[in-house]
Amino acid sequence: MSNDAPLPNEPLDVAGLPRLDDDDFVSVDPRHVLGWLVVLVVAAVAAVVGGVLIGAQMDDGWIAIAMGSGFGVLLIAGAVWSWLEALRVGHQVRDHDVSLRRGLVVRTVETVPFRRVQHVSLTRGPLERALGLATIGVHSAGPDLSIPGLDPDDAGALRRLIVTRAGRAHETGAGGENPCAPTIFRSGRRRGPSCYWGARTSQPAA
Repeated sequence: MSNDAPLPNEPLDVAGLPRLDDDDFVSVDPRHVLGWLVVLVVAAVAAVVGGVLIGAQMDDGWIAIAMGSGFGVLLIAGAVWSWLEALRVGHQVRDHDVSLRRGLVVRTVETVPFRRVQHVSLTRGPLERALGLATIGVHSAGPDLSIPGLDPDDAGALRRLIVTRAGRAHETGAGGENPCAPTIFRSGRRRGPSCYWGARTSQPAA
């Protein structure tokens, strides 16, 4: 085949391409939203109480009370904002990729093809363990996705699914090529595989 042959580059019918249906996103567990809401409200109450107690010991105690109350109001407002943002978080797994939806004012949807996934982690911090939840981290050659608010069993199943799909994608690649195969330069030098895919679990000690 001649090297002068034109490279096929036909336009695609965008209207006919698969779309990410907003209704197909899986929302976070309600316990995730409730947990952060409770934490921020408790912090707000503690700020107000602390301001009152400190103010009672000062000549100009109203300053401490006002500062504590103002800080508490800000925390409550932040709690409401975080609650609304958490309601928007969702994930969607398709045949060839995984997507994360987030954001309240600036709405973002990030998609990572399975062939770009390098490894998948499952983490459970102290608050998540108390709520019976887990977070999946999808680490890739592009953006990393953090999917919070998952039931531990669902998180484990999702991790296994992504790892399995990523493994198959890495074995075949696009167009029958292996994206993790060594690269051979014109000089004959070889560069080893730059991709790694696997699973990792992280649960901080109680």
